[in-house]
Amino acid sequence: MKPFPGMLLGGRCTHGMRGGTDHHTSRIPPGIRNLGLGGTKTPAISDTWWHAFGDVQLDSLIDQALHGSPTLAAALAWMRQAQAELSRSRAVSYPQVSADGQETRQRFSENYIIPPPFGGSTHWIGTAQAKLDWSLDFLGQAIRDGCHGAALCRSG
Repeated sequence: MKPFPGMLLGGRCTHGMRGGTDHHTSRIPPGIRNLGLGGTKTPAISDTWWHAFGDVQLDSLIDQALHGSPTLAAALAWMRQAQAELSRSRAVSYPQVSADGQETRQRFSENYIIPPPFGGSTHWIGTAQAKLDWSLDFLGQAIRDGCHGAALCRSG
């Protein structure tokens, strides 16, 4: 007789059950309650905690590290600059949109070929341009670069 799948599943479910013990408390290791996570506050740590060791070499190494490391503002500025450079380099593969507009006030001569009411009057003349540019990569970067290196040509 072949075993019924429900019987196997039922047997699997009841295999882990034990009677008479509380499983929630028995899974906590015995020393976990004494880790110092109670209501007492931890002592404040000094900004120059390494001086407590009394090691001159450690003091000089940490002073060198702190002197040569950037401030948080400088590190954030470097990060923003790197992100902007990454965005600029990735922008090549995305559509480019640009817009330009110009507005000029011009007086039309009354002695030129433009007849009245425009001849001899002053008007605003405006132009607006919008450009959408997208360079699609049909041939691939390796072909555009001339396949520098045989491995690059074979893998592309």
